[in-house]
Amino acid sequence: MDWKTKYIKYKNKYLDLKRTLINDNILTGGAVVFPPDIFAPAQIRRLNLEVQRLEKEGFLVDGSEIASRVLYVIDSTDGVRNRLELPEGYPQLGQIVLNGVKQFNLATDNIINIVKRIPNDRQYVLVYCHPKNIKNSSDHFLYGSIQKAIEESGLTDPTILTIDITIGDDGDLRHGIRPGPNIKANGFSDEFINRYTVISPFDIVFMPDCGGPWYELQNTPTTESIPRLLEIIERVMRIVKPGGKLIISKIFLPGLYEAVIERFPTASPFLLVENSQLPAIQIVK
Repeated sequence: MDWKTKYIKYKNKYLDLKRTLINDNILTGGAVVFPPDIFAPAQIRRLNLEVQRLEKEGFLVDGSEIASRVLYVIDSTDGVRNRLELPEGYPQLGQIVLNGVKQFNLATDNIINIVKRIPNDRQYVLVYCHPKNIKNSSDHFLYGSIQKAIEESGLTDPTILTIDITIGDDGDLRHGIRPGPNIKANGFSDEFINRYTVISPFDIVFMPDCGGPWYELQNTPTTESIPRLLEIIERVMRIVKPGGKLIISKIFLPGLYEAVIERFPTASPFLLVENSQLPAIQIVK
């Protein structure tokens, strides 16, 4: 695949994400345009570089209030909007104000580093391979185990998100459930893992019943199955918050359970509420 084809593919995927956030009223439409009567040419060049880097790192930028020297940097995990007020002397003079708090002088720093330092006290649980939202016990067959993991981790009122490449039954709307996962993506793909590695936002990642490579490598095993399954675990661990945990079930390939315990020093058994006889493992990051 040549560079032009790769660029077009990446751009189309990014635009799909942007359209989703616009439809959900998380992001206003349109590109960021920096008015020349407010910003000098050198400031515009710097701002454009900052925006490009933010988007490359997996954030989205809303410039709907740029005429007031305000940018919103959006966490694409949950749509939380971080408000940046830019000083007239940007970037050489003055301090930006991030969510009401003065930050470092941009002459020696940049927006992406400042955004990465935002204290993240929000709590998230990501449930893999589930094609609809989870609101109560009827929405997932391992709901009790999800709640157990939340309690054991000491989380208080976390947001439970789901990820899948498919969309659930539209009939779920009758029960107040939004059809489709919170994040429609391949959770094992480079695109998804790389995007969320930047901020590693998830306190708990739960892989309860995955198909795709997780199932196929176990169902039709080869000598490469266990090494590749361990590689999948290592990749998913990248999006877990430091101190958080990855919980895995649907372990049926002989030798896989032991290999995971041996490979990861912080791995230990996790007893599922619904069936304690089914093998499951938790790994603390």
